[in-house]
Amino acid sequence: MCKCFILMVGVFALTADSYGQEPPLTIVMNRNAVLEKRKAYSETIKALESYRNAQRKEYQEANSSVKKEILAAVRMRLIQDLCDEIFPAWYGTTWSSAGKSEQPGQGSISHGYFVSTSLQHAGFKLDRDEVARQPTEKVIVAMTKGKRGVVSGRSMDAVMKYLQSQGDGIYLVGMDRHFGYITVRGPDVRFVHSSSDRLLRMVVCEPALGENALSEARYRVFGKLLDDAMLVSWMKGEQYTIK
Repeated sequence: MCKCFILMVGVFALTADSYGQEPPLTIVMNRNAVLEKRKAYSETIKALESYRNAQRKEYQEANSSVKKEILAAVRMRLIQDLCDEIFPAWYGTTWSSAGKSEQPGQGSISHGYFVSTSLQHAGFKLDRDEVARQPTEKVIVAMTKGKRGVVSGRSMDAVMKYLQSQGDGIYLVGMDRHFGYITVRGPDVRFVHSSSDRLLRMVVCEPALGENALSEARYRVFGKLLDDAMLVSWMKGEQYTIK
């Protein structure tokens, strides 16, 4: 689903252009492509905010059948902007446990702040400091209105089957000591996060199956984003509070 930034450490030598392998249904995200996403980042965020305001007005005035069409279009736009514009702009940004960068490619960003900042930049009204500090399950419960799935003490094969049973889309995933996103499209499942792995220490998109925080976690909680209720909240600009 997303254009991925995957470092093949230990397999290929890392060069200026070794920023990806071919992800599902899309092109390689090399270094130059990431830099272009960063240059366009501010305009991407402004355009998405303008779109949000326009869709809110259309939705308020629409009949029930047109509202369904608007929701489908809004869902697709958010998936595309998150996966094709917002996430890729952050690929390669340095990880640190105290990182709070608000600009991709500058400074450093922790796993929690990567999630809270990217959600905020996508137009979700939240306090990014509050989201980054809170337990991941509380964040997922708040964002999905309680719709979450807990997969603890299970093999990654079981995790993959669970995700594919829930359908294509973007998920938040909270783990023992980590936070990130999962993208699912058919059999292709990707893990997008600010990795603290000593060989990476940056924002990456990588296969969900592999040596990473998701596979190593004993506790995993998932929340699927962008259902109809969440899209309506996004259009209205409703504030998310973590309790």
